[in-house]
Amino acid sequence: MRSLEHRLQAGLAISLIILMVFLGWAQISVIKELTESFIHSRLEHDSQSLLASLKLDANGSLSTVETRLATVYSQPFSGHYYQIMVSDNSDAVRSRSLWDSTLE
Repeated sequence: MRSLEHRLQAGLAISLIILMVFLGWAQISVIKELTESFIHSRLEHDSQSLLASLKLDANGSLSTVETRLATVYSQPFSGHYYQIMVSDNSDAVRSRSLWDSTLE
């Protein structure tokens, strides 16, 4: 009788370990997918906002309408930056948050 009890306990323990490993993997996968989805939507929203703020003047140079951009791009070293270059030899349109730095 004791042998049957030990086999049942061992089977239950192995089943629980397999279940916990599967649930841990599923949890990590779901969190990763949610994080990537959030980052993707945030970057898409920021890029659409930036594109909406661009204007082309009579000389053909780009500039931004600051009132259409989020205020985080105006705060120096906020961690939210943009730099737009039309060609290699044109002046870049940069966020104020870059201060005097340039992006590579």
